[in-house]
This record gives sequence, structure tokens and C-alpha cells, in this order.
Amino acid sequence: MTYSITKFGNAVLESPAKPVEKFDEELAKLCEDMFESMYVGAGSGDWPPPQVGCRRKLAVIDVSVGKNPEAKLVLANPEIIHVEGDQREEEGCLSIPGFRGSVLRPA
Repeated sequence: MTYSITKFGNAVLESPAKPVEKFDEELAKLCEDMFESMYVGAGSGDWPPPQVGCRRKLAVIDVSVGKNPEAKLVLANPEIIHVEGDQREEEGCLSIPGFRGSVLRPA
């Protein structure tokens, strides 16, 4: 199933996400559908559930953009526990079509 991309201004994009308590078949299906939606939407890298209207602490990641199925990664309840260095990259967001900006992130 391919989801529509939630656009900027929708409240779900600013609402707190709920933790994943059980990784069951339904959640696994959501992850596969999110990968499919990311590829169809010409997204790359990572995609959080709010971009498909779902408030869950979850992310699907594929920096190979579908070219290497073994590169797919799913994170449930991810936490950043250490960062170092800085890097600046130009990034875009499928929820804000056509907009790109320079983003500072840890290296």
C-alpha cells in the first residue's frame, strides 16, 4: 500500500509521537508500506511515520534508495545518545515539496 505524503501544516507533523510497544505484523506491514511510499514519492534516506499521517516513534531508512534490499533499516523508539562534529548538507522534505535548505547536523 502506498501512502499519501502528509503536507506541511498538518497537525500530525507537530504532534508528539507514541512509543512502539510491540513490533507485530501490523507494524512490520506499516514499515514495508513506508518504504514503498518513500520510493514512489522519490524520497531517499529516511522517513518517519508522521510523513504518512502516523504518530509512532519509528523510522525507515534506506540510503541505497531501493537499490540494495539489505541496506534497509527500521528503527523503533530511536534515541540519539552521542554526537560529535558538524556537517552541513542541503536537504529537502517530501512534506514541503520544492523546498530545500542547508541543514547543520552532527557528523
